[in-house]
Amino acid sequence: MFSLLRYAGSIIVRPFSTWRAIANEPISNARLALGYVLPLALIGPVATFFARRFVGVRVGHVVYRASTYGALTEAEFSLGMALAGLILVTLLVDVLAPFFGAGRSFGKAIRVTAFAYTPVWLAAVTVLVPWVGVIQLLAVAYEIVLLHAGIAVVMGVSRKRAGALAVCAVAGTVLIAVVFGELFAVVAHDGGG
Repeated sequence: MFSLLRYAGSIIVRPFSTWRAIANEPISNARLALGYVLPLALIGPVATFFARRFVGVRVGHVVYRASTYGALTEAEFSLGMALAGLILVTLLVDVLAPFFGAGRSFGKAIRVTAFAYTPVWLAAVTVLVPWVGVIQLLAVAYEIVLLHAGIAVVMGVSRKRAGALAVCAVAGTVLIAVVFGELFAVVAHDGGG
C-alpha cells in the first residue's frame, strides 16, 4: 500500500515525468489517503510535538517547553490543519476546474493536490530547527509550481489556464483561512468575555 511513497522524492526533482506516471497509475482515494497523504502529513505533527516538547521556544534567555499534553494538542491541531488545507484546496480545484477548461473530477483534484503538497509536508520537519523556516516558505512556493504542473498533466488543462487555476485555488484557500481565522478570533473573544 505504501508504494506511492516512491513518488515523494521524484515529484520534487522530476515533476513532469512523475506527474505523467501519477496520471497513468490507478490510485483509489483510500490508497492515496493511507499510502501517501497520511504518512507525509504526519511529518509536521510529529516534528511539532518534538519541537514544542523538547526543543522549546526561546524568548530572550529563557526556553519555554510545552507540557506533553500541550505539545500533543498542538501536533493534533497541526495534523487537522494540514488535512483541512488539503481538502479545501482539492475542493477549490475541483469546483473551479470547469472555468479553466477541465471537467469536475474530485479523484483527479485530490490526486493533484495530494502530490503537490509533498514539499510542504517534507519541509515541515524544519520546525525542529526554527532558524531554517525559510525552507517552509520555499516549499509553499514550490507547491504552487507543482500544483500548476499537476493540473496541466493530470487534469488536462492548458499550462496557461492551469497556472491561473492553481493561483485561484491557493488564493481562495488563503482567503477562506483568513475569514475563518477572523471568525474564530471573534467567537473566542466573545466566548471569553
